[in-house]
Amino acid sequence: MNSTESNPKTSLPQNWQDELEAILNPGTLRKRDYPMKKLTTLRIGGPADFYVEPSSLEELKKIRDFCKEKQIPAFLLGRGSNLLVRDGGIRGVVYSLKHPSFTQIELIGNHILIQAGAGASMRSISMFAQANGLGGLEFMEGIPGSLGGGLRMNAGAYKSSLFDVLESVKFLSDDNQIQELPAKEIEHGYRSCPFFRDHLALSAVFRVYSEEPEKILEKMHELREKRLVAQTQSPSAGCAFKNPEGASAGQIIDSLGMKGLAVNGAQISDKHANFLINRNNATAKDVLTLIQTIRDRVYAERGIKLETEVMIVGEDLEMENRKINVTVFAGGISSERSVSLASGKMVVEALRSKGYEVNVVDPDPAKGWTLPEKTDVVFLALHGTYGEDGQVQTELDRLGVSYTGCGAEASRIGFDKLLTRQRCEAAGIRMPRALVLDQPLEKMPEGWKPPVVLKPIREGSSVGLQLVDKEEDFAPALKAVLKFGGRVIMEERIFGRELAAGVLDGKPLPLVEICPKSGVYDYTSKYTKGCTEYICPAVVEETIKSQAQQMALQTFNAIGGKDYARVDILLDKEGRCWVLEINTLPGMCETSLLPKAAAAAGISYPELCSMMVQLALKK
Repeated sequence: MNSTESNPKTSLPQNWQDELEAILNPGTLRKRDYPMKKLTTLRIGGPADFYVEPSSLEELKKIRDFCKEKQIPAFLLGRGSNLLVRDGGIRGVVYSLKHPSFTQIELIGNHILIQAGAGASMRSISMFAQANGLGGLEFMEGIPGSLGGGLRMNAGAYKSSLFDVLESVKFLSDDNQIQELPAKEIEHGYRSCPFFRDHLALSAVFRVYSEEPEKILEKMHELREKRLVAQTQSPSAGCAFKNPEGASAGQIIDSLGMKGLAVNGAQISDKHANFLINRNNATAKDVLTLIQTIRDRVYAERGIKLETEVMIVGEDLEMENRKINVTVFAGGISSERSVSLASGKMVVEALRSKGYEVNVVDPDPAKGWTLPEKTDVVFLALHGTYGEDGQVQTELDRLGVSYTGCGAEASRIGFDKLLTRQRCEAAGIRMPRALVLDQPLEKMPEGWKPPVVLKPIREGSSVGLQLVDKEEDFAPALKAVLKFGGRVIMEERIFGRELAAGVLDGKPLPLVEICPKSGVYDYTSKYTKGCTEYICPAVVEETIKSQAQQMALQTFNAIGGKDYARVDILLDKEGRCWVLEINTLPGMCETSLLPKAAAAAGISYPELCSMMVQLALKK
């Protein structure tokens, strides 16, 4: 869809709600155009196109498969806390794990562990532990919401958080495979767990310890009394802002005399300045205006940029009758800044030619950045660090803003060559033999000999790439690559034809063959016009084409990719394809590979940029 003035709701397939209704079991609750204000603790939010509570794991998989196949946006709802739904509601499917199939709580491991379903409320888990004389989960009693929602933001209270007591999590991958990971292997931080933006938690196991039920109950009552004194009982979403390091967001707001400040029906609580309450039929627009007022004042008078803790989703009512506002992020702080600026310039021109309202932001995390008003989607034309590595995606997720490309977790994995390799090897995808090096060496490790390739583990666009053809060149080459971040991946060099396999909207694009005139596709060959010849579509046998495209899709799915990416592949003399790496934010400048592949598929550059925006709006 290329129109930029239509309501995203009209971009969905016709009769999709009827088709979804037809495949659901009778035991699955479903409602159309259901007001989200009935499902959120803030009591605010426009309608969801289709609300559903799957009655079993198989029903859940069925719904997710349907949405993926039909390209219907799907949003997982917990208990509606820590959530602000915009007044235009949520397009597509909203699903919630409230059915008893997902709320079971039980003792396991000789009664020293508690396993709880993702749909269980955190309060019910805490009460279950108390009833069984098991301590450690008392802080959860006062956290509203479901376990699944809590995991997504590493919820906590009174200096404790879920990952402090978490043993392991069972979850669904993007392709609906049930997997389980120890908690220590899941990246998380303060009120943040990017992993669960791309994976759906099914259940979790908690560590507990034996304690007298009366003592546990006493501690729970003590925490409850603190909460009742300090927190409002009016409809709210919980804390609106994260606490800055070493400070309290509520105390900062209070110190500026802002308690009681109101925008129509939305008000800063008189009890706790970090709680925004629905005082009198507030709208999401009221709350968003109040949030921005607070952020602007705090930044102006304290120099602190407050980050929202509440998740903001859905669309504005006004979006139906106006152009879509796109903010292009270009430049950034990485070594690929110049390439990003070139990509950004072309993207801006293309989107304006398609009728979008376009602004540009050059983001620098050290200086801070602010999104222009009414930004509907951010187009990420960034590369390298703070672009492809998941950092900026995590910040946009916190702001509740849609953005182009892969999610935060997939970006983090794709940018890290070792994490990518681990996912690919687990999926049975062929890659060159490799070894991780983290310190200078005078000679090659035992079992290795030239030719090899040395790459920084966390860089893109062939930055820092070194080819070693002679053993005496190994030590200086390794020393040079170690300067790019401290860890290096050494790969066996395989000779053959270099191919780029693009993925767009879950489908493979025509292959591009890369023929650098220097013989090496390094940074200069990539971005200097005339240094490389590109053949698109690549002239290969049909079996080779199918093999390469299938491996690209497998790699894309292995890291949990969304919307688009580019996979670099090497075709050896025996006709075997080897995956080298994946780029989750491919270049968008004149010499870039993804636009060439799209053009070979009949998609012009402006149409490609517009497709990327529309895909982002569907998330």
